Amino acid sequence: MIKDTIKSLFIKGSFTQDVFIVSFGKGIVAIIGFLFVPILSRIYSPEAYGNFSLYSAFLAFFVPLFTLSFPSAFVVAKNDKLFFNLFSLSTILLLLSTAFTFLLVLLLGDYLIKVFNLAYESRILFLIPLGILINGFFSQLTSWNVRRKQFTFSTSVAVGHNLLIRIFNLLIGIFGRNISYGLIYGSLLGRLIALIILIAKFLQKEKRKFISNITFNNIIISGKVYKKYPLYFLPGRLLENLWNQSIVYVIGFGFSKSILGNFAIAVSVLNIPIQVIANSMSSVFLKKANDIYISNKNELPIFIKRLTSKLFFTWIIPFSILSVFGPEIIKVFLGDQWTMAGKMSSIMAPYFFTTLIVSPILSVLQVLKKEVHLFLYNLIGFILNTIGLLIGFLLGNIEILIMLYTAGNVLMYLLVGIYIMRINNIPYLRIIIGFLLIYPSTILVLYLIKKAFMIY
Repeated sequence: MIKDTIKSLFIKGSFTQDVFIVSFGKGIVAIIGFLFVPILSRIYSPEAYGNFSLYSAFLAFFVPLFTLSFPSAFVVAKNDKLFFNLFSLSTILLLLSTAFTFLLVLLLGDYLIKVFNLAYESRILFLIPLGILINGFFSQLTSWNVRRKQFTFSTSVAVGHNLLIRIFNLLIGIFGRNISYGLIYGSLLGRLIALIILIAKFLQKEKRKFISNITFNNIIISGKVYKKYPLYFLPGRLLENLWNQSIVYVIGFGFSKSILGNFAIAVSVLNIPIQVIANSMSSVFLKKANDIYISNKNELPIFIKRLTSKLFFTWIIPFSILSVFGPEIIKVFLGDQWTMAGKMSSIMAPYFFTTLIVSPILSVLQVLKKEVHLFLYNLIGFILNTIGLLIGFLLGNIEILIMLYTAGNVLMYLLVGIYIMRINNIPYLRIIIGFLLIYPSTILVLYLIKKAFMIY
């Protein structure tokens, strides 16, 4: 198996090589974040991280809403004609929706701040539609890169713009007057530069074909062909975002920006392996799984089984260590003001471990045309999450809130993982044993070691 993996690494266009290129880029991005976080965490306050977290949550919800999630169909579009017209349709929707949002902020900005009790200046609200516009185009062009399998180029852009974001954050933090929103400004500047590069590349590669294929009638046809995306995939995507971001809204509006900042930085640390492995695999997995399904359906279950097994046994020890030693690790890494973040990371480690294993294979539901099931899964997850957050909010206890949040998410990821294995005729008893026996046992052993060390 190891020899085959090494061989396929040098085969141009192979899944292993594509994953390696994207994962390598994600790894560099993670290293950049790893190097800058201890510096930025000593410059920016938890409140500044809270502002950025709430801002990011708004973008995560509105970007897919404004494009009706059509960019998610770019990779699986049957031909270039459909792809170019889908791209045009998504662009039109994004521009119109963003223009409306700018107008809304211009006319009702002060009113919105008062109604939602936002600790923002009115001018800061204009950063939301600007961020939606930039991130919307960035999302479209990222999907185009995946379709064209331009993983080396997209990886270079990802590394470059993440480095720029951190540099801008650092400079604003050192020389800026009001750095409460410095993380937002830095993110926008870095993403804008990356977007300009992506647009230039797109025009260089696709300008002639793009113009020759676009007509109003073709745009309407492409929307009808992939109408499942706004009808089923979009509601599921919005529910997924609400599911993931609802805790940000609850903490931000129900507790304090400082507590939200601690939560945000804990998530950013736990998210490093997710960025490196799960996100890179998800984009490449969709393309590879779609190709396998078209050529030989029987190979898809084998592919899924191998991937999940490798991820589980590779990451069980690191996440078990975070579950037990999270507070100590975070305190040393980030500084004394982030003690709460350490406790949060320890509680949430099982959630991120489960996410790492299951999220790369979620896109198989798109390949199998199970968008409706994905929507139902997100709906159930959102309901469970809402109940847990409501209980934690009413009790006014942030630790209970995060425990319930973690438990609900672990449960839902396990259920959808089992469902994916079941519809692909993969024995799912192994995943149950792994998460309910092997993983807890590993945590218990490390906890006993920690206890013994503390005693003696």
